[in-house]
Amino acid sequence: MRLWRFIRDNILKSKPNAGSILSFRLIPFDEKTRFFYNEHFGKLKNDAIAEAEKVLENRIILFGQEVLFENDIDWNVDFINGKRWDPKTDYRFSKESDPKFVWELNRHQFLPTLGKAFFLMGDERYARKAISLIGSWIDENPLFQGINWISGIELALRQISWIWTLHFIHGSESLTPEIKKKIAESMFFQTMYIERNLSFYSSAGNHLISEITGMALVGKDLGRNDLVTTAAGLLEEEVDRQILMDGAGAEQSPSYLAHTMEYYLLFALAMGMEMVSPKILKGIERGSLFIQALLNAGEDALYSGDSDSGEVLRLSHAYNNFKTLLNVSACVTGNMDTLQEDFHEDEKSFWLLGPARFQELTNRIVRRKVCGRNAFEEGGYYILENTLDGRDIKVAFDCGPLGMKPMAAHGHADALSFILNVDGHPVFIDPGTYVYFKENKWRDYFRGTSGHNTVRIDGFDQSNFSGTFIAMQHAEAECISWMEGEKVSGRHSGYSRLRSPAVHYRTIAFEKDGKIIEIIDRIESAGEHLVEQFFHLDRGCVPGIIDNGVIFIGIPCGSITVRFDHRMELSIYYGDDELPLGWISRVYGSKEKTFTIVGRNRMRGSDTFATRIYF
Repeated sequence: MRLWRFIRDNILKSKPNAGSILSFRLIPFDEKTRFFYNEHFGKLKNDAIAEAEKVLENRIILFGQEVLFENDIDWNVDFINGKRWDPKTDYRFSKESDPKFVWELNRHQFLPTLGKAFFLMGDERYARKAISLIGSWIDENPLFQGINWISGIELALRQISWIWTLHFIHGSESLTPEIKKKIAESMFFQTMYIERNLSFYSSAGNHLISEITGMALVGKDLGRNDLVTTAAGLLEEEVDRQILMDGAGAEQSPSYLAHTMEYYLLFALAMGMEMVSPKILKGIERGSLFIQALLNAGEDALYSGDSDSGEVLRLSHAYNNFKTLLNVSACVTGNMDTLQEDFHEDEKSFWLLGPARFQELTNRIVRRKVCGRNAFEEGGYYILENTLDGRDIKVAFDCGPLGMKPMAAHGHADALSFILNVDGHPVFIDPGTYVYFKENKWRDYFRGTSGHNTVRIDGFDQSNFSGTFIAMQHAEAECISWMEGEKVSGRHSGYSRLRSPAVHYRTIAFEKDGKIIEIIDRIESAGEHLVEQFFHLDRGCVPGIIDNGVIFIGIPCGSITVRFDHRMELSIYYGDDELPLGWISRVYGSKEKTFTIVGRNRMRGSDTFATRIYF
């Protein structure tokens, strides 16, 4: 009764009018836009229509796999194990289901596919299906109850999908005033829930920015200027906390930095540049230059920290999402250094920008190499680039903070880890994330020290985690030396908590004359310790037989040779479930076998170990 009185007295009195939905235009969804699409992206049209046809049959792509819902979609079912979510279950401690497998479906990111198909073909089947799915969700998810009302980011992402879908189908005869009213009221309630439960505390990273952006977009769509004004102020307040002064993300996850930046870009595009402060524009620009630097080092560099395969707005599968972010950023900020040479192939940018701005940017593409910065001191990312024996070698080195304090929810215990890219091919990689909930063993492995190309001491992670998204003790890392294109050195204090404290120092250097990368690990301690070095290989990279501390590794573009310190006892693992070791995950909830090389040595006192990679 108290909940109902609250709704009656505080919310129902200010419900939106039936006609208030779709009160602004994202881009001109007209015949000119349709013609431009057919001229420039006609080769993608058949695939888009085929995907929409699958959605008509309840065949939906979720985390990279096609899922068939044979009858009406049950919005509270875990599509992996088929179990219906118990509303009494605390999602943080469920042992039977992973809430992300419920939330991914309920983000409704497949709905814009139906909207796009309707806009391109004029077939009412697509609009009717989209409206039917939205309507069934509203009917089956009572206000403020159940798994689909518990997380603000999920409400925000769902409404972002609804807004773009509704704009695609705004000319449909199926979108009646009654339907508009029903959808507008649901959006109103979802947004009011977000406004009253903003994640200022435990999820004050990309979750908070998603919620604020959702408020702004729904406010704009419903004609609620008060929501827009509030959201604009909050986004400006947050931008320097979310995007560090060097462009790195405060959460120490490039993936979630990209999400944060996309929220800011959607805000800018929907509101108009007059609503976007110079402070926000500067944040978008520096974040884009950071993403560009990591992309140049090899896309695998973008998998450090947590990455859940999530998207903010799904409008196309035909282009790299990180590159779309850089292209749209170029349009919004005016900095053409992030505009990609193949921008003309970027379908999602077309739908976000509209034909006029898209054509203008296409005419400004300059085919040149932009030499940006490679040292990001605040974020702790350093990129070494060089050419050894005619091979393009790139190393990304991490000696930054664990994550956004106090919880570092999306950080990994990866201090002084590195990735290696040879001639555009990933070799030593960050294995990824795999899962958050339910399977604690795998959550601990993929975010733990043994899941990264760094050193572990006495079997302990560098940072001490408690629960899915809480770090109780943070390894403090810092760069102590940097020479552009030649050498980087860092250290961290994560093992100062041991009974016999230890400090790990690592230097990675190019020796061009010898065509070598040298990795020097020094452990300073007065006690005895087990030291383990981990080297995770990408799929397609195959280590050969261990011969006197030397391993020959076949890679997609030839081979490399790694010579380990002669005191290291070497082992090679491939898909080991027990330890675990030898795994990679590039899609949430899915993992694949790969090779991991481990060197182990028990040392007394301070010692130094050298590893050399020959090209």
